[in-house]
Amino acid sequence: MAAAVLGGAAQLTAPGVAGLALALFWWVLLTLAVLDARHFWLPDRLTILLAVAGLALGGLLWGLGFEHRLVGMAGGYAALWLVATGYRLARGRDGLGGGDAKLLGAIGAWLGWMALPVVVLIAAAIGLSIALVGRQGRFTALPFGTFLAAAATLWSAVALLVPTFNLGLP
Repeated sequence: MAAAVLGGAAQLTAPGVAGLALALFWWVLLTLAVLDARHFWLPDRLTILLAVAGLALGGLLWGLGFEHRLVGMAGGYAALWLVATGYRLARGRDGLGGGDAKLLGAIGAWLGWMALPVVVLIAAAIGLSIALVGRQGRFTALPFGTFLAAAATLWSAVALLVPTFNLGLP
């Protein structure tokens, strides 16, 4: 049901080939969000598919050049990899899975590097809200990939529907 709603919303938001590309983006994000929420698993095959598709098709939606999307992919991955590595070194345990960094890299391949800070901020706000409402403990694992997928879906819809609210797109 959610996939049908997202596909229809994609066609309404960006008709034609761009809408098909947007639907693909949202469908893969939906699949990854569900897998992460249920199993804390972001399979490499899907994140790599999302990244390659973003590099190939992401320019159809916002007119971003390949270089913006390539830097987004590398920068998104590197940013969360550094956070995860720093946390592991400081705390002696994992705080982020490797799939989260790969997912942010794939999102960057679609949305470009300038969107990434906003996507991470929205994802963190979603996660913090869920943790506060659910009164989660300090050591309760939360599926950050699910929050990243939701944030990227929300941001991409807003950026397409309200062009003046493009949050960093050139």
